[in-house]
Amino acid sequence: YFSVAGVRLNIRTNNCLLPEYVMQHDVYRHFFSFEKQAVPIDEIRVLLTDEPCAADFSQGDKIFDSNSSLTIYSYKNNRYIVDRFPPYNSPVWIARIDFPQDMVYVFCNPELIDKTDNHLIYNPLSYPLDQILLMNFLAYRKGAVIHGAGWCRDSTGLVFAGVSGAGKTTISNLIHETGNGVFLSDDRIALRNIGG
Repeated sequence: YFSVAGVRLNIRTNNCLLPEYVMQHDVYRHFFSFEKQAVPIDEIRVLLTDEPCAADFSQGDKIFDSNSSLTIYSYKNNRYIVDRFPPYNSPVWIARIDFPQDMVYVFCNPELIDKTDNHLIYNPLSYPLDQILLMNFLAYRKGAVIHGAGWCRDSTGLVFAGVSGAGKTTISNLIHETGNGVFLSDDRIALRNIGG
């Protein structure tokens, strides 16, 4: 399980396993758990599989292209995120997103799997897919992920949005020095409308 902003990713695998070091990485260790914790507001079911993706993107609409590795297609009422980067010629992974059903399939390139023990040598649920899933999911539920810094003090959230170089980290450090509040992040903040 991977939980953030009231959203829990319930991760299952088919013929491939996430290595334990993925869950212990500094960036992710506070968000991963092998047991269900408190009930979240929402849950996304995620299946990691080594089966091939059968989608024909030539029949769909390209709705985003990073001109480097990431492309997003709309095809048969689903969104497909395709990640390509050297040295791989075929996609490293393809994610099929069906948010009305809260289901995501991540089709992993067989080259990403260590055949000795079927562990993935790369975590497809890390950046950028983790943020794309959260951003898209929250957009369906009156929420957003913004580029900003955030603090919580006395049940009040403080958000400082801005472009890179605007001073988000600086203001976060200044608040931190006061010892008031709880620091959330100096780069990405999830916002949600819950109970008004």
